[in-house]
Amino acid sequence: MNQTNSALDSIRRLHEQVTIGLQGWSVIAKELKRCNRVKPENIILMGMGGSAIGPHLVQSVFAGELTIPFQIVNGYELPGYASKKSLVVFSSFSGGTEEVLAAYKQATKKNLPRFVICAGGELARLAKKDSVGLYEFDPSDLAPQPRYGVGFSVMATLGVLRGLGLVRISSAEVEKIIQRLKDKQLEKTALRFAKAMQGSVPVLVAAEHLQGALHIMQNQLHETGKQFAVQFSIPELNHHLMEGLGAPKEVVKKLHFLFVDSALYGVRIKKRFALTQTVVKKNGARSSRFLLSGKTALEQAFELIGIGGFLAYALATKRGIDPVPQPWVDWFKREMSK
Repeated sequence: MNQTNSALDSIRRLHEQVTIGLQGWSVIAKELKRCNRVKPENIILMGMGGSAIGPHLVQSVFAGELTIPFQIVNGYELPGYASKKSLVVFSSFSGGTEEVLAAYKQATKKNLPRFVICAGGELARLAKKDSVGLYEFDPSDLAPQPRYGVGFSVMATLGVLRGLGLVRISSAEVEKIIQRLKDKQLEKTALRFAKAMQGSVPVLVAAEHLQGALHIMQNQLHETGKQFAVQFSIPELNHHLMEGLGAPKEVVKKLHFLFVDSALYGVRIKKRFALTQTVVKKNGARSSRFLLSGKTALEQAFELIGIGGFLAYALATKRGIDPVPQPWVDWFKREMSK
């Protein structure tokens, strides 16, 4: 199987990642109990790129349920409020992410409570040496690169929050998500949008519990689709973006807004969606709108990233581009290592 087909196979097997992640919850719970005697007052998750996108989904879906602050940090430095009352989670698919390792060393120097999520590498070695909480998963052939391992990322983050008693989610709900991800309709929906959006600039729009999944979708379009894309959330975009559609007109005509709708949105958000699509049309930009079918917020979020994976893959291959290589990321890493 060549790399391109391997990538498509990985996207189609997202449900298997979720299955493995569900099995890992018991491991995470034991590790949390072993290493953390006191419940934290806040959670800080350090991660970059594909290793940090899963937590964004969890943060949005459970925003109304979390009773303590949960911050995602993309960088080298721990926030100033990090203390021994915090739990610092380090997420790195490879276990060798430069920024995450730097933050881990800071946390170790301050003797902060730590928990590591990775597939091995230096981060796993340090966690074992320091005897801190560790969930080390095996991506095998399911995720050749971090961006294809979003299922592992989401489920591990959920496992930590669930193990701490901060979110409630049953295995039965996850089983329904697994079945939804097996539905071939997700790929068919993505191919339909890929045909409509080819040659345009995707503008992704969602709200409330789907904002984190939208962040993942943008990442998928960038890394796999090799496609520039932007994302906005309602209601925030109603306070500035609509006026920005005035110029330049040649750019606005290249935009294709993708409105991600949900029956779970509040009444005011639903009204804003309809009005915003009208504004977009009046300004000469194209748009599509689709309604997610999942019954719960988490199911809808997974449904969206399932569609996003197929959409990104289709946009790249329709242009004759291999979605797997990351030439600019690889070049950048080589230059940074000099």
